[in-house]
Amino acid sequence: MSPPLRHVSSGLSADDPRLTRLLTASRLIEESPGRAATLAHLARVAAMSPYHFLRLFRATFGQTPRQRAIEVRLERAKQLLADTTLSITAICDAVGYESLGSFSALFARHVGMTPRLYRTRRRRYWTMGLEFPPLFIPGCFLTAMRPGAESQFSRSIGVGACASLTELPTTPLP
Repeated sequence: MSPPLRHVSSGLSADDPRLTRLLTASRLIEESPGRAATLAHLARVAAMSPYHFLRLFRATFGQTPRQRAIEVRLERAKQLLADTTLSITAICDAVGYESLGSFSALFARHVGMTPRLYRTRRRRYWTMGLEFPPLFIPGCFLTAMRPGAESQFSRSIGVGACASLTELPTTPLP
């Protein structure tokens, strides 16, 4: 997934081979979030001098290759925080950062919260994208799902049985 073209002040037309080479370099950044690509390497891929590549990349995409790499790494980290149970240190390593402190500070600066807080807030949502806040879970369901609740409900109502309001006893249960 290439970044959207934000600025067209670079003067590149759609059929310009330099644009194709810039998109190739951008794809290289996206496909390897755990590996840092140097400016010299990206410029070689685009067959340009490093300074010319940097100017054209910024003019075309509205950000430098380094900013794009940080954005890609943080998006990957957010995905791993939300969808896996990997430790934050393992995620830091997986997205290419060597220092947990630097990663956490950068994450907090760009996302607005620490990786740990991001993970706990994202746990409220299902991974398939459906929002299901705990606010709307009925209290009786939460009570039934706590550890040891099976034995409590198996003797009073029966496991798997349903009762309507008219079938409930009017006197309190012992």
